[in-house]
Amino acid sequence: MVVHGKTNIALDEDGSDPYEEPKRQDKFKIVDSGNSLTNEKLVERILARRLDYEARNAKKEKKEKAAYEAYMKSKPTGKDSSSNSNGNSAAPAFK
Repeated sequence: MVVHGKTNIALDEDGSDPYEEPKRQDKFKIVDSGNSLTNEKLVERILARRLDYEARNAKKEKKEKAAYEAYMKSKPTGKDSSSNSNGNSAAPAFK
């Protein structure tokens, strides 16, 4: 048995019905799945979600960049007495 939904049946490249043989053998049936989702609608949903994903990630990236820049600005840039020659905080020497 070969079943197909209620969507249109696309013809083969040569214009023939791809279900010609099952139909000839009376082994073809059209079934209503009760679902209105088609390949076209599925692709549209995927593309729409992709655009949402890209927008969400761009917003996240902007926030992360701003947070990193704020962190870098908050770090001391000048040398003071608590810094060693590399500009790192001097740790007490233990023996």
